[in-house]
Amino acid sequence: MGIVSPLLLLLAAVASSPSPRSATVPFSLDHNRIIVELELVGPHGVRRTVPAWVDTGNPFLILGESLARELGLELPPSEELGSGHSAELDGPAPGIRVGGLALDVTGIGTRIRRGRRVMPGIPAEATLPATALRGRRVVFDYPARRLTVSDPGPDRPRGVAIPCRVNAETGLFLITATLDGEAVSRPPVCCSACRAWGSAP
Repeated sequence: MGIVSPLLLLLAAVASSPSPRSATVPFSLDHNRIIVELELVGPHGVRRTVPAWVDTGNPFLILGESLARELGLELPPSEELGSGHSAELDGPAPGIRVGGLALDVTGIGTRIRRGRRVMPGIPAEATLPATALRGRRVVFDYPARRLTVSDPGPDRPRGVAIPCRVNAETGLFLITATLDGEAVSRPPVCCSACRAWGSAP
């Protein structure tokens, strides 16, 4: 009878363990923008954990140029990375994990900004876009400064339910509010905007 190494048993257990179905991570606020730690996985397996801006009003994954190079992504020509603008990246988006939970990046467009940050003055090297949260239950616990992302389940969330319209492709969602006696429903809800937005008639 052969002897099974405890190390082999441990490796087998790790390999067969299912991926987590939910994750809760702390977040910080920077001018009301939610900043969390994300793990990004490049096409050749390079992993980087960076601060990311949770941008529910944006369908694109935005990366700072420095991070994109570290991940081994094929970048557009330097002249397309002008200051204040982003250049679109060809190919699939890098993998995204929050608290060990792998998010679906299928069809997510990636944009690159010059430098290390996604926008001047924002302490983030990447964004967590609305598209990466499609089909998930997301809880922003502001008093506890915690973000929870999970698979939908039978448990009913606490609070007051508000009807909304969700774009199935982008994950952007709209609610109807009353402003100066008039019902408005644009632009999309952005949990990390530092100001209120509206559109002129």
